Amino acid sequence: MRNTTVCQLLSASSMTSKVYMDIMISHSSSKVGKPQRVTFSLFTKKCPVACENFVKLCMGTNAIPEMSSKDFIHEPVFKDQFLPQLTYLSSTFHRVCPGLCVQGGDVCNNHGTGQVCVFGDSFDAPQETGQSVFDTRGLLGTAVSAPHLNHSQFFILTANAAP
Repeated sequence: MRNTTVCQLLSASSMTSKVYMDIMISHSSSKVGKPQRVTFSLFTKKCPVACENFVKLCMGTNAIPEMSSKDFIHEPVFKDQFLPQLTYLSSTFHRVCPGLCVQGGDVCNNHGTGQVCVFGDSFDAPQETGQSVFDTRGLLGTAVSAPHLNHSQFFILTANAAP
């Protein structure tokens, strides 16, 4: 059986127009690797909505705090415990396309089927999507599931140009 690579986002924080993630790579048959910091420069003027969504997910600012006691079961916040945590912390890269990109950011299911964002179910930013060109290795983009449907998932280009 072939080993699969799993990348886990351990922590994130923002710095002006940059954000970083500590990414750990592990293989199913080997020990977990040491986290490596990856810093992303964000195009906040060109893509303000997508950048706000990405930064808030990196920071975990919309994550729901855990309630530790069953005494709070009737509190309105308790039901929110079962909603997806809106943070990339402990999420995985669920898709690796050799020679093209790696994709992650499914904060719901961790395997690519979950779709949510900090603004609700999805956000629409056609002016941002229409003017984006992916022609350089290392570029970060929002993975769009359908026209006008942007969510938490993102990709990192590993080739010099996307098809």
